[in-house]
Amino acid sequence: MKLLIKANYDIDIETASDGQIAVEMYKKGLRKRCGCDFKTFRLIIMDLDLPRMNGKEASSLIFKMASAAKKTNKAEMTHIVVMTSFLTKQLSEELISLGIKKIYSKPLQLKQINEIMELNYLADRTII
Repeated sequence: MKLLIKANYDIDIETASDGQIAVEMYKKGLRKRCGCDFKTFRLIIMDLDLPRMNGKEASSLIFKMASAAKKTNKAEMTHIVVMTSFLTKQLSEELISLGIKKIYSKPLQLKQINEIMELNYLADRTII
């Protein structure tokens, strides 16, 4: 995520070393939102090649939690952009069916970071 810092956007950046941690961070953000002090993640840049829980599985769980929270008006929908070192047509179709709108090859370039930021997903400027 050094590129995000280099791109100099006015955002809060949180990092997770694996998919399970990303899911837990998202879950904590939803719990905090129910009180006065909250952080909600509007955009997640997810690596599919993560240890413990891969990015596809983590994205699926996050989308399910976001959808349930949105139904109770406790959160806005979270957008997930994924990156991977190996993409097949089948994987691409599976990711699109989950709700993922953008898929990038690793490593991300500054141009791609700028493109992601221009998608205007960031209402509160917090990403994982």
